[in-house]
Amino acid sequence: YKKSSFTYYQYINSNSNTITIDGLTPNTSYDFAVSSVNKYGILSTYSSTVTHTTATSTIAPATVSGVSATGGIQYVIIEWTNNSEADLSSYNVYRNTTNNPETATLIGNCKTNYFVDGGRTGGIEYFYWVKAVNTSGLVSTNFSIVASAIPRNVTSDDVVTLAGSKVLIDGTTYLSNWRKSGDLTKIDGGSISTGSVTTVFWSKSFNISRY
Repeated sequence: YKKSSFTYYQYINSNSNTITIDGLTPNTSYDFAVSSVNKYGILSTYSSTVTHTTATSTIAPATVSGVSATGGIQYVIIEWTNNSEADLSSYNVYRNTTNNPETATLIGNCKTNYFVDGGRTGGIEYFYWVKAVNTSGLVSTNFSIVASAIPRNVTSDDVVTLAGSKVLIDGTTYLSNWRKSGDLTKIDGGSISTGSVTTVFWSKSFNISRY
């Protein structure tokens, strides 16, 4: 058997014509096929494939923990501890300029345990919360604890250098894998969300494409 989106099968042995398979992910399509094995370990041709979608879960993911936010130059990196649910699908990230999750805006959905919120205005405090989403579409009942950070703008006092594929500001990597507009760009190793922003480093202007 395998998830329908996967390429390779997992194998389970059975000495009867029935078997119970535990630990499948809720609301997920699986393919099943059967082959007989003789005493020499030789397998027969597989049966035709049967596809079945498991039942949806009725249990929402747990509250996300370990949320932190770190401000950079016109961006904030939000990080958290991965949930342990087997049917975990992704995370929703929310932002507000006041410490109130109920009026926060959903700014992104990601499958990693970090999110880079680019294009922020320096000097403003941003508040963030995270919720987990499972394969059945259920979302954590409660918001995570709040995490906040204040990004800053580039100033004339910043010392900017180019080191190969990296842009360094005051000796710290601001952009890694930087090339030119249209190429994959990362901030401190984290992928940036879709969009673009023009950032001025001293008298030089770089258009940073974000993916």
